[in-house]
Amino acid sequence: RHLWSRTEIERVRDGGLPDAESLQPLLDAGVVDTLDTPCQLTPHVTLRPSPGHTPGNVDIWIDCDGESAVVVGDQILNPLQCADPDWSGLDMDPAAAPGLRRALLEECEARGTLLIGPHFGSPGAGRVRREGATWRLDAEPGSGC
Repeated sequence: RHLWSRTEIERVRDGGLPDAESLQPLLDAGVVDTLDTPCQLTPHVTLRPSPGHTPGNVDIWIDCDGESAVVVGDQILNPLQCADPDWSGLDMDPAAAPGLRRALLEECEARGTLLIGPHFGSPGAGRVRREGATWRLDAEPGSGC
């Protein structure tokens, strides 16, 4: 099964996303469930909207026993965006995306949240810490891909 935000699925159906035709077979197979965000999937897992990259993009927040992690999907494609949240040529909303990245980085730093980037090379996760006017991602031991 695949979970997609309703906003994202509507853009696929309207052909408003690049490569939408590659996603159509999943819709045709009936293996896609849509949901509205934010959405509490379990007591410990929440999907939160992060619409800068694409309108329906979501981050997966995991909170348990005082620890937190976030899987950022396409909101942060490269750890270099921690140092330069304005950097990206791929955002569908380039005016909003940098501010959304900054807010995410500020929250991760304040909460000590483990940031997991599926598109990152190894290591694929780290802790965000302030470095001057921006941030850096310190690799989490054992988080290699």
